[in-house]
Amino acid sequence: MKVKVMALQPYETFGDMYREIPFSFFDCEGWTMEEMLEVTYAIYTKEQERQWGR
Repeated sequence: MKVKVMALQPYETFGDMYREIPFSFFDCEGWTMEEMLEVTYAIYTKEQERQWGR
């Protein structure tokens, strides 16, 4: 699959990103915010979030 990045939208936190982008865009329709963050923090640490967030 080829994709073309048109723009970057930085977010301070994953929660900020999830509040703006519908969960369905992540194939997670019907999930709660808590579930989204729990799964995300199983992959990324909060330190990484601070380091790479806006």
